[in-house]
Amino acid sequence: MKTLNFKHQYFSYTFIAILITTALLQTSCRQKTTSVPLNPLKSQAQLQLDSLAIHLSSDTAIKTAENETIKLYEQDSTYKIPDAQVTLKQDIQRLAYAAIEETGIKYSPEPQFLWIDHAPRNWDGLDVPGSQFGLDNPDNVYRTAYLDSTSQYEIHLHHIEKEPVQESFEWFDGSTGSITTAKHLGFVQVKDLKPESNGDYILTASPQAEPSNPNHLQISKPLVNIIYRNTYSNWAEQTPVAITVKRLSGKRFPAISQSELVTRSLATFKTFSAFLLKIKALTTTTPVNTLKKPFSRDGGWGFAVAGRFKIGKDEAWVITLNPKGAKYLGFELADPWLASLEYIQHSGSLNITQAKPDMHGNYTYVIAATDPGVHNWLDTRGLTEGSLFIRWQAFTDNVKAIDDAIVKQQLVKLANLDQALPGDVSKETPESRKDILAVRAQTYQRRLNP
Repeated sequence: MKTLNFKHQYFSYTFIAILITTALLQTSCRQKTTSVPLNPLKSQAQLQLDSLAIHLSSDTAIKTAENETIKLYEQDSTYKIPDAQVTLKQDIQRLAYAAIEETGIKYSPEPQFLWIDHAPRNWDGLDVPGSQFGLDNPDNVYRTAYLDSTSQYEIHLHHIEKEPVQESFEWFDGSTGSITTAKHLGFVQVKDLKPESNGDYILTASPQAEPSNPNHLQISKPLVNIIYRNTYSNWAEQTPVAITVKRLSGKRFPAISQSELVTRSLATFKTFSAFLLKIKALTTTTPVNTLKKPFSRDGGWGFAVAGRFKIGKDEAWVITLNPKGAKYLGFELADPWLASLEYIQHSGSLNITQAKPDMHGNYTYVIAATDPGVHNWLDTRGLTEGSLFIRWQAFTDNVKAIDDAIVKQQLVKLANLDQALPGDVSKETPESRKDILAVRAQTYQRRLNP
């Protein structure tokens, strides 16, 4: 039995109620007939939230807050980095959009797991801005919902095709802001739950304890923010899982006006902005071009290491990693404000399938501004300074530490790159690189149009 802690308030939410309630009823009907949408991410509720968030993002108060936040960030030491000055405006706009999304989900009258922390996309005629921030993982689809302790819920998971390499729930005290500032309460992997005979998973959540039911989440506090992650090690094969949540008993949240939604979004944006300045310490406390040993993630579900690069146009940072038995190894680059670099059309990230190992099973990456002709190239998109994050996840065994996972790291001149590489490193030509990037973009589209 897992215990979730919640803190509840009642809210009104007129504008979103109009947009989303119909979608939720349609979802409920689909649940009864057991039919599943072709794309579990493109639910009617998601499209309605997208439409609303796009509308609110142009609100005068939101734009004013963006400009004020830019001025605030200009006082931060990171702003002295020329590349940080280039990316700041876009990063703040995406941070504001993320705050609107989070607020819209939190104050919805009925819970629904909706997509957050994502790259820009275009679907159903909507140009949805990116909302990635805080070292978001390009290999993840993050969906979130808020549940309260006055109600009983049922959460249903259905795998449409090949499941993600790791699938998990992580939850936080929903009364203390959002995932960025809230108290971490727990983590569970779906593989540790009991499936139904058809392979689906059904979880229940309520204030009551059910010790004999491993799929029951006891709600012992009033409100919780639940993050549901799908992690993909293979974009070409693994697809998002369909997830629905239904209130079985209890009252839906009352509605608030659109102006109140803007006010609450501004408060969330302020929280996000302060949080982002705080977590930059993950990278700024480490010397440039230096990786320390990986740390364990909260809940013991994997390991990670953060760092920052400073690489001249004629240089490359060569890093060799041991996967240590992880089924998922992901390496991403981010700008100085911790927003992931473009990873759909370009190789701003590489996972264990996209990268190629050497004969010893290790992975050697080359971080550079220009294509070095090596398969495992991480493209800085012209930045000379930025951040990075590496993740080891989905272990078969109960691994306690991977202190020796970073095998080698070396800053070299591009002219001397070959001497720093394994003899069997995979090479690419300009023509084969175009093919690799084309496949990359095509396989990412499975998230939008499976």
